[in-house]
Amino acid sequence: MNLKKIIANLVSECLNEHDSDDYKGMHSAPGIEDNNPMYNVEEMFPDMYTEKAYRYYGIYDLDDYSVINQIKAVHNKPRATITIYRAVPNLNKEIDLKIKELNHLISYYYKFRFFPLKNKIIYSLEDKYEYIRDYDESQKAILDDISNQIDVLSKTKENPIKINNGDWVTTSYLFAKQHGISNLNNNYKIVKKRVTASQLYTDGNSIFEWGYVM
Repeated sequence: MNLKKIIANLVSECLNEHDSDDYKGMHSAPGIEDNNPMYNVEEMFPDMYTEKAYRYYGIYDLDDYSVINQIKAVHNKPRATITIYRAVPNLNKEIDLKIKELNHLISYYYKFRFFPLKNKIIYSLEDKYEYIRDYDESQKAILDDISNQIDVLSKTKENPIKINNGDWVTTSYLFAKQHGISNLNNNYKIVKKRVTASQLYTDGNSIFEWGYVM
């Protein structure tokens, strides 16, 4: 098994994908009891605060050196702030794409004073407002219709998923991205949050995975 597959499997185990009632995954993220906070991980990661850390805990991919440096930087600093990330399903991907397409039509019109040719949406709206004989009025009707479609679509969007208490999180943007690609079929968004080192706990499995405790 090559290194990329090993990483993908590691991500799959560490950060479990969102599934309605099982948002926190198949196993719970590490909490306060029997685990180490990020500001002091000596029990879980011996020699983390020595030069041996890079050899012992680096996997020579992603940004392991950066993560190790983060851990070292907050040593004995429970109030130090750090950014955490989590890849979550992009619940509004199709809606966002549709809104983007409609906004493009509006921008195109205001730039060139006419709509793009051979566009299915415009064809449909021209048929819808063919009873309006005045050209400027028909164009205005189409513009208004497109704007109304955007409003309706915006109101149907689901609330974005946020980072919650007890979630698996990572301090590595690249690790979160890898999870989104491998576990969420590339249909993901990365959410982030600023927290303190006292809110992150590890069970010693990986320098990339942490339990978030509010």
